[in-house]
Amino acid sequence: MRKIFKRILIFLGISLILLFLVIENLKTNSVYYAKNMPRGEGQHPEWIMLIENLDSIIKPEIDGIKYKIKGTKDIVNVKNNYEYFGNVYDEETEYVYSDEKDTSYAFNKNFRLLHAFDFNEYKSIDISKVNKEEIIAKIDKLLSPIVNTQSEPLINLQWLFNLIYQNKFT
Repeated sequence: MRKIFKRILIFLGISLILLFLVIENLKTNSVYYAKNMPRGEGQHPEWIMLIENLDSIIKPEIDGIKYKIKGTKDIVNVKNNYEYFGNVYDEETEYVYSDEKDTSYAFNKNFRLLHAFDFNEYKSIDISKVNKEEIIAKIDKLLSPIVNTQSEPLINLQWLFNLIYQNKFT
């Protein structure tokens, strides 16, 4: 009886260690996996994973770029009048880009523009008049250097990442 109990404990211990390693792999390599997964048109899962797992991923030292991890997670370009991209928590998590003119744009996880606000004039902006492609290009310019430094993992679990997240981004 003791022998069986010992084997069960060893099996459970090894299983927990493997589970921890798999979860850690998925978090630390989430940007790489998201960049290489199928997605719906206009979606940017690599940006979502970058912000959601900012505390776990590789954060390259880039001149002018700062990472804010506590509370809301933000990537800030201090050279460009504190342009930033990050998340805020409301009823649903929103992803916010604030440009060099202090205008803020909020998106959902599928990158549908929800609202915009001009902090200089302290007024809402009609989102039908916003050039979303221009804003997406600015976000891409800010985040691409970070996204592109995420290397392929030693043990590639792309299939598992896709299985878990594909429905979220299609």
